[in-house]
Amino acid sequence: MNQSHRKNLFYNVQHSPIGAFASFTLGHKGPKGGLGIQQGQPAEEPVYVGLESREDANRFDALPFYDGKAASEAERFVSDSEESPEMDDPMLGEIPGVQVLMFDDERIGRTLTVTRDTWTAGDLTFRVISPVMPVPDPESGKPDHEALKLTTCPAVLVELEVDNTGCDRPRRAFFGFSGSDPYSLPRNVEPTDGDPLRGLAQGRLKGIFCTDPAVRSGRAFAVDAVVRPVRNTGDRPFSLGPVGALYADAPANTKTTFRFAVAFYNHGVVTSGQDAVYFYTRYFDGLESVGRYALDRFDDYVAKADEADAMLDAATHLNAAQRFHIAHTIHSYYGSTEFLDLGTAPPLTHEGRKPCWVVNEGEYRMMNTFDLTVDMLFFEMRMNPWSSRNVLDRFAERYRYEDKLHFPGGPNEHPGGVSFTHDQGVGNHFTPEGYSSYEVQGLRGCFSYMTCEQLVNFICCVATYDHTTGDHAWTAKHGD
Repeated sequence: MNQSHRKNLFYNVQHSPIGAFASFTLGHKGPKGGLGIQQGQPAEEPVYVGLESREDANRFDALPFYDGKAASEAERFVSDSEESPEMDDPMLGEIPGVQVLMFDDERIGRTLTVTRDTWTAGDLTFRVISPVMPVPDPESGKPDHEALKLTTCPAVLVELEVDNTGCDRPRRAFFGFSGSDPYSLPRNVEPTDGDPLRGLAQGRLKGIFCTDPAVRSGRAFAVDAVVRPVRNTGDRPFSLGPVGALYADAPANTKTTFRFAVAFYNHGVVTSGQDAVYFYTRYFDGLESVGRYALDRFDDYVAKADEADAMLDAATHLNAAQRFHIAHTIHSYYGSTEFLDLGTAPPLTHEGRKPCWVVNEGEYRMMNTFDLTVDMLFFEMRMNPWSSRNVLDRFAERYRYEDKLHFPGGPNEHPGGVSFTHDQGVGNHFTPEGYSSYEVQGLRGCFSYMTCEQLVNFICCVATYDHTTGDHAWTAKHGD
């Protein structure tokens, strides 16, 4: 779906691992995207993607995902008694003669598919590849752990291509970000003996990684000081600058592709009300292990992406607008998913834990809102019916209640029956049994109890699951 004919190319899209409630969001001009984890909005941090000009080795053209202002963060470190930093110092920024400029809008193109968001500008192609694949049933008798590891790895992939044909000198390309998390600082990840992994990370939560020996990493107070450093810092990059980037030189007269993994990791208990950790912690012990695995399996993820794109390409009865909205919506869906391991803690062991599927309601962050569960039903029946079954089990076991009927016109109560809550919690807090975060007794309209609607939703979901899967034993289990 080439979007080059659209008037506005600059809309945000979420590029998300499956079940990690994390997103590398990109598309809106300025620092409106970035690497976000467990947020109801984009990270709102600068992302730097650019390439050295053919005409001028000290000029770089970049996609417009930052604000274009040089950082003055260095001056914060200087006391009145110290000499002020020279802003032409290579670690501080504003290096004379070096410019990082944004591409003109008319030079930028964009193509969005179910799995790929591809930006083109001049000789630069920047492609984000998101996982879209069925999640194996973790509650089957013999779960496929290798497939579960591949599917739940909390990373998305990036390809940065440089067309340097016809140019007789190498040209430098870069990809980086300025982390916005106030609780953890940016850090460099350098290769060690036997481990080529290199990257930039924000604490232990998120980062960009690469294993290509041609790639280098850098930090400074402005992006131009990273991509054209004057001072050689060797294997000990400057550690104070908030701007970080991975950069490499594309050889003369060649087309070159650099591969990166954008990784996320959240260790420990992430919920309240009931304790849960992310399911991916069964297979990964930290951020670096996520980045390393995603890069090792890069070709497998590309093959899975081809399969998912072919699935929508085969739907020839859909028009261009429908195909665009489906692609965009699938990206957003995965950005709101949490695949959790539910159980008691401490200790943090997986023994006795129970898989728990959660889809957050966008910016509101209500968990498994039932009137949205039914909206997503057909997609989940196509991809992984067990996730709907898992949500329905939670409603049946923890979020059902007995109610009475009341008719307008005075005090009266009549026998009622079973129904289900509007949601299962909010903001990673599981509400108490039989209660949602939304419904308040005695109200009409917004925030009132949705007893009838949620009962109908349960019936529709159960009937659809039974009809699709033939799992009549499960349906019979909830017959009461």
